[in-house]
Amino acid sequence: MRLWQNSGLATGENRELLPYSPLDMMESLNSTGFEEDMKSNELTWILGKIANHLTAGDSLVPVDNIFPQFQRPLIGLNQEHLLERWNMLMTDLDRWHDSLPVSFCATAQTRKLGQAELGFERSFDTFEQIWFDLPLCAAVIQSYHQAKILLLANEPQESTAIRSTVSARLRSYRHSLREVIVHARAVCGISLANSTEAFRANSVQALFVAGQVFEDYHEQEAVLELLAGIEHDLGWTTKYHIAKLRDEWAKGREGNHVDRNEQSHESNWFIS
Repeated sequence: MRLWQNSGLATGENRELLPYSPLDMMESLNSTGFEEDMKSNELTWILGKIANHLTAGDSLVPVDNIFPQFQRPLIGLNQEHLLERWNMLMTDLDRWHDSLPVSFCATAQTRKLGQAELGFERSFDTFEQIWFDLPLCAAVIQSYHQAKILLLANEPQESTAIRSTVSARLRSYRHSLREVIVHARAVCGISLANSTEAFRANSVQALFVAGQVFEDYHEQEAVLELLAGIEHDLGWTTKYHIAKLRDEWAKGREGNHVDRNEQSHESNWFIS
């Protein structure tokens, strides 16, 4: 924690993010983009905590997940504890978003009509382009939408012994699905409008996560085209992500479900 704080991350004793003003540091007065850099670093810290939460699962010791199911300890964390930890991460993310300066606001949203590049017959007109003045801000907001998808898709439910009904749980699932679709479409809309090389290289993981949300064929094809374009133009390998997405979509079309007895720590590639 001290390493992060010494690098400029403003946190309290309980590791919550604190309101930050560049005026607190004299060297920031003449530093262009200092506040945008700080907000980017803060989101990186929150994404790290989200990754730790997801990889820990419901084990007391995360390394337990590498063992086969029958060799894992029987003691884990109850749902209420997992939900409390999830709520803390969501609060961190929402507070961070509420503290953003105006430079992180999109400057325009427009429709993108017409066919994709490289001679493909795929159309991007299912998404709106979301424009930002600064490529850094576009990349950071795209990562924010990625973080939202990861949290919403992994929200623990209340214990089955407490305030649990079939209708209440189904409402929760439907709400989460609507929310993740909104964030996934935002990820793609930002990619369609911001085309600097640095931004595109940084967008691979967010597109990979967003692609796992889509069931519509045109949305899936648009994600593949965006990823393929990055490798074609920049040489940044995306074949792995494309192959994983195709495999996951095929399972969805076939109605297949993951066999819980075959799951392992390495099988969760949602954030890999």
